[in-house]
Amino acid sequence: MKLFFRIITLVLLLPITFVHAEYAQNIQTQKDPLTTFQTVITVPPIDVLVPTLVEVPITDYVATGEYFLVREKETGSLVGSNFFRQVSVEPVPLRVTTFPVVQSGSNLIDNKINTYTEFPVPDEGQGYAQIIIDTPEPVTTAQLNLSLAQYVALPLTVEISVSDENGLPLQTVVAKRKMDSALVNFLEVTGRHFEINLTYAQPLRITELNLVQKNVLTNTQQNIRFLAQPQMSYDIYFHADQFVSVVVPESGNLSSEEGLLSLPGYNAIPNYLYVPADVDGDGVRDIIDNCVRVANTDQTDIDRNGQGDACDDFDRDGLLNSVDKCVNNPNYNQADEDGDGIGDVCDTEESRLTERNPWIPWVGMGTAAFVILVLFALVAQGPKPVREEEVVKETQE
Repeated sequence: MKLFFRIITLVLLLPITFVHAEYAQNIQTQKDPLTTFQTVITVPPIDVLVPTLVEVPITDYVATGEYFLVREKETGSLVGSNFFRQVSVEPVPLRVTTFPVVQSGSNLIDNKINTYTEFPVPDEGQGYAQIIIDTPEPVTTAQLNLSLAQYVALPLTVEISVSDENGLPLQTVVAKRKMDSALVNFLEVTGRHFEINLTYAQPLRITELNLVQKNVLTNTQQNIRFLAQPQMSYDIYFHADQFVSVVVPESGNLSSEEGLLSLPGYNAIPNYLYVPADVDGDGVRDIIDNCVRVANTDQTDIDRNGQGDACDDFDRDGLLNSVDKCVNNPNYNQADEDGDGIGDVCDTEESRLTERNPWIPWVGMGTAAFVILVLFALVAQGPKPVREEEVVKETQE
């Protein structure tokens, strides 16, 4: 019976243990979850007598599904929060078409940060993706925002064209250029047909694509709500560049308007704790790393295909250059008889002693031949003759 209760207790504790283990793993891999956020807003001590629901306006552009983290400065404790967006002007709905056609194309505009559209990497050369956006009525915009999945680099280049309200002609608003940011700014245009052309060399996974509509942006209120303690100050972190998984205390009911205290807007500043996502630890940010998951500090790209040599497969044997024992010669079995890290098919200088010094076998064979000749000579001489005086002496004895 005691064993039964012990088993039940263990089962009940498993979820709690898992949560804490997940948090511990997050801290271990990221060192500090605050380092994933690029922007912070500092809220000065709040003059209240009891815990009070407060609302802080967010004036920066915030992508759908973006992560927020609120921390009480005095204690360092994380605080539960909710992000609210109120739009007085509804955005014009978008219809998206992709080339090549992908089944998950609708994920680009589903307002869910945990889904994505993936464009395949071709066997040869760079990938090309065209995203066409059509709207039932004209849209005025000057920004395109791409939200990427975790551990994915930006596309190599971007090019944007737009048709006017009547559908023609097609006008280039962003000439083909290198993409160094997920937010693309251009001169304000109005149109109903937008063509976005992207080139890429690594897996391209886009969680959300947003044409920032000017009329909607100017009529949108964004707020972060949390329960503030008397005389405490807070930091609000956002613009994370990777997924954040942390455990925060229970937040309570944050949707009620009763007793809500609206605070003034505070300037957002760069987070000095921010450390850009770098999953392979080579010192190059993921979004501009030409090998996101393979360490290559030098970013060498000898064939200039946009993908670092470390994660290319020059000889097409199914193994990346970074782990291939023969980069230029197919050797799927990775045979390496002498264990020197160079595959047999491309090993021009072997590492075994006899292979590095080819004269050694000849010396060995010569020595063996000499010994054999000596033995042969001794045998050829026959037994040593016995002298007569030695025989007489033995007889007398």
